[in-house]
This record gives sequence, structure tokens and C-alpha cells, in this order.
Amino acid sequence: MAAKKNSKNYLSILNPKVLVLLIVVTSVGLLGAYQMNSSKAATACVYQNFGYGSSGGCVGTIQLMLNYLAQHGTWGTSAYPLLTVDSSYGSKTKTRETEFEKQVDWVTHSNTLSVDGIVQAYPKEWYYLCNSTYWSSQQPIGRDDKVVYAAKAAGCDQIVK
Repeated sequence: MAAKKNSKNYLSILNPKVLVLLIVVTSVGLLGAYQMNSSKAATACVYQNFGYGSSGGCVGTIQLMLNYLAQHGTWGTSAYPLLTVDSSYGSKTKTRETEFEKQVDWVTHSNTLSVDGIVQAYPKEWYYLCNSTYWSSQQPIGRDDKVVYAAKAAGCDQIVK
């Protein structure tokens, strides 16, 4: 015969009021952590540098924005194939960013940006990426809601007035 297992329910020995309080405190703590991380993620991209080896949602946004520019011919990048939006800053993303930096310097007749393949924090490359994609992707011609939402999440709406 199999031995009978001790199946004591430890939650049943807690006072119901203590149990409810424990659940509420845990839920509020998790919600606060989620909101803090969501808030940070929503504004952090434009204030950080990203380059070869970087990864995450901000890199995916960079790739999406560079693809938008390639599709719509902005900054003369239409000759380039689309990047795979995999949120990993590899050699193809670096090459595309370098070309974008060259185009910005050529169009603005300045040496504003370092042509190094690094998306530098606002007011550098992020400003030009946001300025080139955020507003134009909201227009009736070339509208792309995915780009609009990604640019907003990256913080473009905070730096492009």
C-alpha cells in the first residue's frame, strides 16, 4: 500500500485578511514595477546610444525607421534592401546607419554627425531619425502606423516639435 502524503494546505492556516493583504501588496508591487519599466522603455531610446552588438526594442525601432526611409526614398536610401527587424544591431544595421549618417551630412551641408554607424542619443542621430520618419509617417501619403507607434514609443514625440 502506498504511503499517504501529507496534503496540508498551508494557505488555509493563514488568516483570510492577511492573505488578502498579501495578494494586494504583491499585485500593487508588480503593477508598479511594470509601470516603471514601461515608462522607462517609452522614453529611453532617444536618450541612449546604440551600435554594433546592441539589442532590444530600441534597436528594432531603429531598424523599422531605417526601413521606412528606404521604402519612401527619404535621404536617398531607397536603393537599399530592407533590414530584417530582429532587434539585433548587426553589420547590416550598422552599414545602413552609416549610409543614413552620410546622407544627413550631405543634405544638411554640415558635418553634424559622426559617420560611425552608431545611433547617438538626442540631439544627434536620434533627432534626424525621428525628424525624418515620425512626422512623414503620419502624413496621408506614406502613412505607416507601425512606424508612428514605434517612433512614439522611442520618444520621438518628445524631441520633434
